[in-house]
Amino acid sequence: AIRQKRDYDTRISQNKYSPGDMVFKRNPVNKKLEVPWEGPLVVIKSLSNAVYLIASRQKTTVVHHDLLKPCVNEQPPAWTKNIMKSISKT
Repeated sequence: AIRQKRDYDTRISQNKYSPGDMVFKRNPVNKKLEVPWEGPLVVIKSLSNAVYLIASRQKTTVVHHDLLKPCVNEQPPAWTKNIMKSISKT
């Protein structure tokens, strides 16, 4: 168990996200022809070092960092402007 933890800890990489960052969320029901990532989504709040509150167009969800990857899009979608304004007010 100690060796497995050591090996896991050497391979793990954790991205840090700030409120307002754009991310993609892994689709847990990834079938052969489905898109493996959904998004872009907006990080609303960091609940801990590994758990984030993210928002899509319809809802907000709590997600572990293992299911997220950074979005390096040149233009954020138009619907994110309202969310960005609400984040900056708080």
